[in-house]
Amino acid sequence: SQGLQLVSVHSAADNTALAALAARHPKWSAGFAVNGTLLLGLRYNTSSQAYAWQDGSFVDWWPADTNMSAAAAGKDCMVVLAGDGAWRPVSCTRLPSAFACQNAADDWPGPCAPGFHAVNETCAPCPADSWCEGGDAAAVPCGEGLTTVLRTSTNPGVCVTKPGWGYFNSSVQLCPAGSYSTGGTREPCTPCGAGWTTAAAGAASRLSCDISPGFYSASSVPVPCAKGSYKEGIGFAAGCQPCSQGVTTANIAADTVSLCLFAQPGYHLVSAGNGTTPAQAAPCPLHTFSEADNTADSCQPCPAGLSTLATGSNTSQGLQLVSVHSAADNTALAALAARHPKWSAGFAVNGTLLLGLRYNTSSQAYAWQDGSFVDWWPADTNMSAAAAGKDCMVVLAGDGAWRPVSCTRLPSAFACQNAADDWPGPCAPGFHAVNETCAPCPADSWCEGGDAAAVPCGEGLTTVLRTSTNPGVCVTKPGWGYFNSSVQLCPAGSYSTGGTREPCTPCGAGWTTAAAGAASRLSCDISPGFYSASSVPVPCAKGSYKEGIGFAAGCQPCSQGVTTANIAADTVSLCLFAQPGYHLVSAGNGTTPAQAAPCPLHTFSEADNTADSCQPCPAGLSTLATGSNTAALCGPSAGQLDLAGFTVQGLPMQFVKSYSGSGIVYLWPYSSRQAPVHEVRRRHQLANAGDAENFCVMLGGHLPSIHSLAQADHVSGVFRTLWPQYAVTLNPWVAVGLPVSGTPTHNLDLWSDYSALDYPGARRQNWNSDVGVLDTTSTGQPGLSRLYLGRISPCSLRSQLHCCRSALQ
Repeated sequence: SQGLQLVSVHSAADNTALAALAARHPKWSAGFAVNGTLLLGLRYNTSSQAYAWQDGSFVDWWPADTNMSAAAAGKDCMVVLAGDGAWRPVSCTRLPSAFACQNAADDWPGPCAPGFHAVNETCAPCPADSWCEGGDAAAVPCGEGLTTVLRTSTNPGVCVTKPGWGYFNSSVQLCPAGSYSTGGTREPCTPCGAGWTTAAAGAASRLSCDISPGFYSASSVPVPCAKGSYKEGIGFAAGCQPCSQGVTTANIAADTVSLCLFAQPGYHLVSAGNGTTPAQAAPCPLHTFSEADNTADSCQPCPAGLSTLATGSNTSQGLQLVSVHSAADNTALAALAARHPKWSAGFAVNGTLLLGLRYNTSSQAYAWQDGSFVDWWPADTNMSAAAAGKDCMVVLAGDGAWRPVSCTRLPSAFACQNAADDWPGPCAPGFHAVNETCAPCPADSWCEGGDAAAVPCGEGLTTVLRTSTNPGVCVTKPGWGYFNSSVQLCPAGSYSTGGTREPCTPCGAGWTTAAAGAASRLSCDISPGFYSASSVPVPCAKGSYKEGIGFAAGCQPCSQGVTTANIAADTVSLCLFAQPGYHLVSAGNGTTPAQAAPCPLHTFSEADNTADSCQPCPAGLSTLATGSNTAALCGPSAGQLDLAGFTVQGLPMQFVKSYSGSGIVYLWPYSSRQAPVHEVRRRHQLANAGDAENFCVMLGGHLPSIHSLAQADHVSGVFRTLWPQYAVTLNPWVAVGLPVSGTPTHNLDLWSDYSALDYPGARRQNWNSDVGVLDTTSTGQPGLSRLYLGRISPCSLRSQLHCCRSALQ
C-alpha cells in the first residue's frame, strides 16, 4: 500500500543483510530449526517452470545450495534463513515471521531515515564503518581504525574501535607493541603487563601477548633476567643466558647480550663492550682485587705489605676461607655451591664451594685455617687421611657432602669469613653489622653499609638481591604496584607479577580478578556483565545481565517487558526499566528487579521508562492491541489508504488499514457514507461469502484466517473500535475466511488462504453456505472468541461486515 514491493536479492552482501534482519524475528521457523526467516519476493511460476522476482528484475544470484530448477510441492515462495543466509522454499499461505520491502525501481522514497543514505534514488543502509544522519546527507566515514556495530548507525557516537586500535587522548591510534584491543569500544588499548609484549603493533587479542625480551617464564609468569644474564627476543624460555665469565649487566631484565658491559667484583675488563658486542673479563691477578662492578682494564693493588692468596679477589678486607661447625652452616654453604655449577671437581653435582679445611701432613690430620677446632663434619667424610695430592676440601651442592680436591684446582666458588677476633667494620654497602660481623642485608631490606642498620623497603616491596644498597632497588612483591609514588595492593581487575616499580596491569575491558592482589595474568577472568565469545569478553546486551565472574555462553534476560539502562549489566537488580510498550507494575529498589506489563488498550509508551502507567492516546484515538510502543499506533487505524479511483461494480470504495501487532495487515473496505455495514451489504451487492473472498483476492489478499485468540480479538476489536454503533444494533458478526477443500458433509479443514483450520474456538453450524463468521460481542470459554463455521444463507451475509487479510504490506 506504500508503493513498495517484496525485496529481491542480487548479491551476497544483500543476502547477508537480510539474514541479519531475519535473526530479529525468531518466532516463526517455517519448519526449519533456525532463529528466524524473512519472506523474499521470489515466486515459482508453474507456467514457465522457473523462479521469478515479483519486481520483474533478473534472477542473477542465489546461494550455492539452492535448488532453483524446481519448487517443492505446494512451496512456491522462498524465505532466507537467519544465520547462514540459506534459502528455503515454503508455502505461500504460511504467515512469515518477517518480510522486507523495497522501492519500486522508478520510485524515490526520500528523504532517507536516520541510518540510511541515498544511493541512485533509493535509501540504502549506511555503509560499513560509517554513520548516516538521514535526509539527503551523504554517509560519513567513522575514520581510520573505527567501525560500527550496525549498518544503520545514525551519529558519530556509535563509531567504535576496530580490533587492534584504541583511543589515546581522544584520537584513535594503532595499539603500540605491548598492548592490544579486541575492538568495539571507545577505550584505550590494554597493556599486556609487566614482562609481556606483542610481536608488533596492532594486536587484537590478549592471546597476542608473549613473554618480553629480558624476561623468562616461570609457570607462565614472566620473571626478569637476573643481573649478569639476558634474553633476546620474545617468547617463552625456561631461563636467561649468562654473560661470559666475570661479566655482568648494569640492571636486571637485560634484553640483549650487548648489555653485558661490566666486570664483576674480582674481575677486570680485557675487552670493553661497545653497545653492539659484549665485554670480556679476566680474574684479578694475585696481589690485586676489585670490589664492585667496573669497566676498568686492571684491578686495584692490595695495600702495602698485603697480598691475596688467589686470583679473582673481590675485597681488600682481611677475611679467611670459611670453617664449618654445624649442619646448619653446612646446608647454607651447599646452597651457595648450587649457585656456581661451572666446576664439578670430577663429581656429577651442580657445583662446589671451597672450604678453609686443609690436610696437615705433619700432624696427619685436617685443620681449619682460621685455627678453630674441627668439631663437625658430614658422617660419610673420611677425616683420618687425605687422598694423594688432594689436601683441600669442598662442600657439594645438593646433599652437602664433603669431598677432597687438589689445592691447585681453581674452585668454582669459595666463601670467606671474618677472623674470629677480628671486627671488619665498617661493613660494605649491602651488609649490616650483626654481633660484630657483617651480614648480608635481610630480605625485603637495603643496607647502605658502615655501621648503619638495615632499612626495610616497606609494605608490598622486596629486593632481588640480599646485598641491596639503596631504596632504589626495592621492587614490588607479586600482587602489588605503584600508584602516584606509593605502593598499594593491586585492585580487583588488575595484577602484577612483581619485581618492578610500575603500576599494576589492568586485565582489560571485560576482564577482572576474583579479589585484590592478583599476581598473574592468569588470575584475570570474564567480568560480571560480560559473557564469553571464543574466549573474548562481550558485554551483555541491554535488557540482559550476568552475575559473577567466569566464562559463560550468554547472559540472562530481564523478565518480560523489563530492560536495563545500559549494556554490561552485572546484576538482575539493574533490570529497572520498562521497555517501550510496557509500564512497571513493581518498581525495582536496587536489590530486586522491576516487573512490567504491556500497555493496555488505548495507551502506549515510546521509550524505556519507570512509570507505573502508559500514556493515553490522543482524544478520539485508540490502539488496536496491547503493548503499543509508539503514538503512531493510536487511532482507528494507521491511516486511510490513498486508493483514489478504486471502484467495485462502479462504486468508489475507501479502506482502513489495521495492524495486528504480529506482522499481519488487514484492509477494511467501506464507502464514504456513515453506515459502512449497510453500504457493504446494499450498495456493493456482495451476494455471498464467495463474493467477499473474490473481493479480497482482487485487493491482493484473502478473507482472514483465524489461528489464535490474538487474531480473533484483533478482528473483533477493530470492528468494535471503528463502528461501535453497529456492533450493538446489527448482527455483530464479521465474515472471515471461507473454508475450502470440504466434502459434501462439510468436513472443513482449510481456510481460503490454504492455511490449516486449527482455531480451537471454532463451532460448526448447519447453515446454507460455506462461510466462517466471528462473533464480536462475546467470548467462549476459556476466553476464546466464538467462531462459527458451516452453512449460512446468502442473504444473512449481507448483514455482516467483512475484512481482507492484505498482501499490500
